[in-house]
Amino acid sequence: MLNKTSSFKSITALQSKTLSQLQLQIIAQQQLTQRIKAVLPEILAKQVLHCILKNNQLLLYTHSANWASQLRFYSHVIIEATTVPNGVAITTLQTRVIAKPSVLEADTRKINMPSAEKIEFLTTYSDSIQDEQLKIALLKLTFTLTQLSSRKC
Repeated sequence: MLNKTSSFKSITALQSKTLSQLQLQIIAQQQLTQRIKAVLPEILAKQVLHCILKNNQLLLYTHSANWASQLRFYSHVIIEATTVPNGVAITTLQTRVIAKPSVLEADTRKINMPSAEKIEFLTTYSDSIQDEQLKIALLKLTFTLTQLSSRKC
């Protein structure tokens, strides 16, 4: 009976020059991200997902356009914090948005549905409105709220 030896090796056991270079790049990017987070206010630091230095350009990834806009206000501070340690003169900072990996987080919002009495009040009140556009808008709103409240039950 022959003993079969497995020729499969774990990827971490492989000693490849390319793999080693990629691991070093990942470590450098993680250190860069941590350095940038350290100079930002805590609320903004939490929004920084990843940073990459590409030529003389710093790419900063976040999960929302709103946070990207807020982070741009700190571009001068971020560029100063990263230029000296890397020895590279960073000329531009670009913020990019990456969608959150989990869609379930977005669906956990609590909907604050008005009571049936409030919906009925809006319907009744819309009858007394003189402005036709406002009246139509209120009727559409009450119709939508009625539909949503019936689905909820």
